[in-house]
Amino acid sequence: MVAVPLAVGAFTREPSNQPAVILRNMMVEKDVSGAAEDQFVRMQRPGLAPFNTAMTGTKVRALGYMQGLLSDQPCAAVGTSFVKFTGTGTTTTLGTIADDGKSAQIAFTNFGVALLSGGVLHSYDTTLKTIAMPEAGEVPVSIASINSYVIVACRSGRVYWLVPGATTINPLHFFTAESMPDGLVGIAVIRAEVFLFGTQSCEVWQPTGDPDIILTRASGREWDKGLVARDTLQRFDNDAVFVGSDGIVYRVDSLPQRISNPGIEEHIRRRTSEPSAFTYTYEGHSIYALHVPGEGTFAFDVLTNEWAEYTTAGGADGWRGRTSCAFGGSILIGDSQSGKVFILSSGLSSDDGIVFERAVSGVVAFHGGRQRHDSLSVHVGSNQLVPVRMRYRDGLSAWSEYRTKTTRFPNDIVDYWRLGSARHPSRVVEFSCVANAPFRVSSAFANEARAI
Repeated sequence: MVAVPLAVGAFTREPSNQPAVILRNMMVEKDVSGAAEDQFVRMQRPGLAPFNTAMTGTKVRALGYMQGLLSDQPCAAVGTSFVKFTGTGTTTTLGTIADDGKSAQIAFTNFGVALLSGGVLHSYDTTLKTIAMPEAGEVPVSIASINSYVIVACRSGRVYWLVPGATTINPLHFFTAESMPDGLVGIAVIRAEVFLFGTQSCEVWQPTGDPDIILTRASGREWDKGLVARDTLQRFDNDAVFVGSDGIVYRVDSLPQRISNPGIEEHIRRRTSEPSAFTYTYEGHSIYALHVPGEGTFAFDVLTNEWAEYTTAGGADGWRGRTSCAFGGSILIGDSQSGKVFILSSGLSSDDGIVFERAVSGVVAFHGGRQRHDSLSVHVGSNQLVPVRMRYRDGLSAWSEYRTKTTRFPNDIVDYWRLGSARHPSRVVEFSCVANAPFRVSSAFANEARAI
């Protein structure tokens, strides 16, 4: 009997001529009950249930919520509209904004909301106002807030700030990022510090308490790590994560710490346009969801430091989600295909009513030449009868046809027999489910009835 390590080292390198191990629309959790041989269980990710379907527009470009503002309602940038909304289908348009087809940014202060959309800066307290830049030619590219000041980073490398409650920027309220002449791409406030990212560098600034010079540069806090795209920079689990200009995913620490693997970095290299990301925490899983155009959506889970692929069926480029915010103990997700807002729902096997595939694979190692593969057993669980599909491939050969068996519930061991002989030293086996039912995989074994 050989234990099959499921979803270990997902997204291995294709040039190695070894098929990538799959963890699709599933999460990994530690299992100390003894039910799983490797002490891990693979559970499906939450689905996307409709929260508000009354919004119009091509996609949700930003979501935000701050208790005490906007009548305690979440807000969104959808197409050319800035709106607030409820879960009962009620939407209130707050104003018209520029739409360049890209994501927008929302920053909250004690006095209202700042919004950057299509290169135009806005503020909202009771009405939406456009805030002009004090110098001609200065293009705002990213915003954040700290101590109710709105920090505005410009492409040139200049950084302005908007004092609390103001609707105009004092021309003297600026400083310049100076570590390298690479301009600015994005900014983030992390643990009461302001991180300024250019294309090739990052530097850190700290509050001074002086209203005339609100930030000062932190000595020795510069990195030769730039930002590949603004929207990959996201606050995450009391830190931040970003995709560097070198195509590597980093987590902010005293120094940038690499969290991607060569397989993820290969996907990033093959992107067809700028990547983007958003984050959320749900039932203990802190997720950094990275969308790589042309390649898909890849989710990093800080609970296990593992990556998974998130997909939505029906022609979506990866997962339908593109932005998120926490609201009343729930997680709201903005749609990339419409003006819809979803809510994460545990146990739901669909996105907006479209059932998504859940799949996990592993490698069966054989030694000593061509080996018989008499049987394959997988331990699964659901709350109903559910069909489980299995297929396999040797090396980079074509996948076999699916073999499908229906499990009993709540737990079952499904056996597949007469799988022939492996033509390579290893065989990749995949288990999947496309039924509208919860799906869990605990462990798998090869040749359980006969030793190799």
